[in-house]
Amino acid sequence: MEWISEDTVDYKGFVNDVRPFLEKSTCIVLPSYREGMPRIVLEAMAMGKPVITTRTAGCRETVEEGINGFLAEARSVDDLINAMQKFCELSPEQRSAMGARGRSMAVDVFSDTIIAEDLFRIFCLSLA
Repeated sequence: MEWISEDTVDYKGFVNDVRPFLEKSTCIVLPSYREGMPRIVLEAMAMGKPVITTRTAGCRETVEEGINGFLAEARSVDDLINAMQKFCELSPEQRSAMGARGRSMAVDVFSDTIIAEDLFRIFCLSLA
């Protein structure tokens, strides 16, 4: 809470719509220790934002290293810093291309239609 009171972190609390915040972002960083499929990463990808997250179950499936973001080892501050430095060294064009590839991945791999079809297929196979 000290970071918030000292204005080191601009904590917004709960918001109903994250899009205005994602719109202003250059990259989304989620240093997760353990996660399912993180919604914020999928939302970022859907909005064409590059992602930096950790090699944990759920998170690592969303990022192709150097393609739509970077991965860091969980609980490794040094590895997270390294991933963020690699991102900062990219040109604006490279960052934009990385975000576009993430957007394509969100549509082609993680869209609700594709997920629903996969679940339906799995369910039908389990009944057979």
